[in-house]
Amino acid sequence: MKTKIWMGVLGIALMVISAPAPEAHERKSPAASAGARASINIGHPFALTGYDGRRTTAKDFPGKYLLIYFGYTSCTDQCPLDLAIIADALDRLGAVSERLQPLFITVDPRRDTAAILKKYLPRFHDRIIGLTGSDTEIKAVLRNYRIKRRKMYSPDSTGPNNYVMDHSAVTYLLGPDGSFRHEFLVGVTAAQMTAEIRKHLK
Repeated sequence: MKTKIWMGVLGIALMVISAPAPEAHERKSPAASAGARASINIGHPFALTGYDGRRTTAKDFPGKYLLIYFGYTSCTDQCPLDLAIIADALDRLGAVSERLQPLFITVDPRRDTAAILKKYLPRFHDRIIGLTGSDTEIKAVLRNYRIKRRKMYSPDSTGPNNYVMDHSAVTYLLGPDGSFRHEFLVGVTAAQMTAEIRKHLK
């Protein structure tokens, strides 16, 4: 795990040197912005594409809690760090983590194909499943989960893929019934995430 975290730190250094534009991940709560806890309506059904090219929905994980993170594989700062924290939390949970399915939903479907996700995510943890889809499908999921994204180019960048994605940095915990249970924002530690998830898995 220390090696994985170190790779994330190395990625930050590389970003400073070569990234086409700075990334500014939104740190405020998408759920809190919608009002009181009781009125939160996050956890809509989704239908996206998994590693094998098949449609994947929440129904493919019956009886399991879902830990959903939104990011993209070309991210060089926050996403790798957040994925390392999720991976650490899964290890800390031990056997009880089998009741939990971590998902990575890309905010950058143009570059994040199923093949790219399949190669990228096992670097962090072999239980994290990546989901992608058409831009229209991803837009619908981001809207339902109140995730913002914005493509950012550097003034001197060239090429259609030379961009970064500014996006909301949040991980949602959903219950087996699809209901919203908790959100983890930037700055949460693996220990804090583990403790909160355990409360719900009891």
